[in-house]
Amino acid sequence: MTIPGFILRNALRNKRRLIWTVWSVAISLFLLTSLLTALKLMTGPPTTDQASLR
Repeated sequence: MTIPGFILRNALRNKRRLIWTVWSVAISLFLLTSLLTALKLMTGPPTTDQASLR
């Protein structure tokens, strides 16, 4: 038995746990990217001269 085969077999053993794990990782990545984008937009200077006049 190879390690990837063992991981796949063990992950597919409990479908509900697999779905919750994938869902929680997706939500975490979405929140992380959203918060980092918001932080960059709030703290970054305007990129053009016209944007600084607004």
